[in-house]
Parts: sequence; C-alpha cells; structure tokens
Amino acid sequence: MLYVGRIAKEKNLELAIKALKYLPNHVRFIITGPDESHIVKLLSLTERLGLRKHIRYIGSVYELSKYKLYASCKVYILASMKLLEYPF
Repeated sequence: MLYVGRIAKEKNLELAIKALKYLPNHVRFIITGPDESHIVKLLSLTERLGLRKHIRYIGSVYELSKYKLYASCKVYILASMKLLEYPF
C-alpha cells in the first residue's frame, strides 16, 4: 500500500493505519510526503496498534523516486475525507 501526499490530519491516514490491522500480515504500508506536524500522532498510533514493522515513513520523494514507488505498489491509498473542487 502506498500514500503520497502531505502528512496532515485532513488526509485521514489514521483510518488507513487502523485498517492495516485487519489485512494479511504480509501487507506493508509506505507513507511518503512532507509532514505538517502530524507524523508524531501517526507514529504513536502505529506503536499502539503494534504495526511498526508494517508501516514505513520515508519523508518527501520527488520525480523518479516517486514514480518508482507508484510502479511498485499494488494499492494506492487516498483516505482524505475532504473533497476539493478544482476548476479544469
């Protein structure tokens, strides 16, 4: 599983982390993106749920590294509960 984006409360990453507890033991979750002072809460939740070995926080990635992550994952997580409208 992969999440790429800002690590912020409104992205609802807690839901994805809690759901990981119910998935097969071999599933791993990579979270990447700039932290907006929310990573401490996510790390605490990860520890409380005993999921430390299943979740990896790798900070911001750019260009080729980001594309390689997308290519390597089977599931992309978009757990945000907020819908933003963009004029296209």
